[in-house]
Amino acid sequence: MSWLRFDDAFFDHPKIAGLDDRAFRWFMWSLGHCSRYLTDGFVALGVIRGCSLVTRKYTAERALRVICGAGLWEEVEGGIQIHDYLDFNPTRASVLKKRQQATERKRRSRANQKPSRHGVTNRGRVTPVTAPPTPSPKKGEEGGALWGAPPSPETTCVTCERDGLELSLFAGQWWCSGCLADYHRPGGLYENLAGHGGNNAQPTRGEAEA
Repeated sequence: MSWLRFDDAFFDHPKIAGLDDRAFRWFMWSLGHCSRYLTDGFVALGVIRGCSLVTRKYTAERALRVICGAGLWEEVEGGIQIHDYLDFNPTRASVLKKRQQATERKRRSRANQKPSRHGVTNRGRVTPVTAPPTPSPKKGEEGGALWGAPPSPETTCVTCERDGLELSLFAGQWWCSGCLADYHRPGGLYENLAGHGGNNAQPTRGEAEA
């Protein structure tokens, strides 16, 4: 996108103030056309005749007479040249050069900001890689949040402290089959002791049944 430049006295200049409404709009249209297409102030005659402002009453020839007569357009071969256009607006070459420079700056900026694999970006900076959270197992599952991570396999029952038995992991502790069965039995000796005291746990009820 290009931009037009006007000094602060533009609209009060006698050449501008003397234009009628249609001629003023046509002259402003010609400025916009030259800025958009980078023509350095030149507008081809065919473009002028194809302008939407052309009507039966206000023809391109009349616009030429009025605007050229005001000294704002100059008739040249193949069209018109806006008077002093390049005194206030940049040339096509300078605009294209600035656009090329801006494109190169953006390219370098994107290259510097583009992340690479393993969380390593440019210039040796390391972007921390945060692993997604692992959902905690439900209560009663091995490694559940209630009991923490399961301990390594052991050879001694956490409840009866007998050694050499086949153990099973339950509630974060290693149990023999007899103690585990008693734990699940209503009123059992070791009911509700799992994970709450380990080898030093004391039975809460049913002690007479042991």
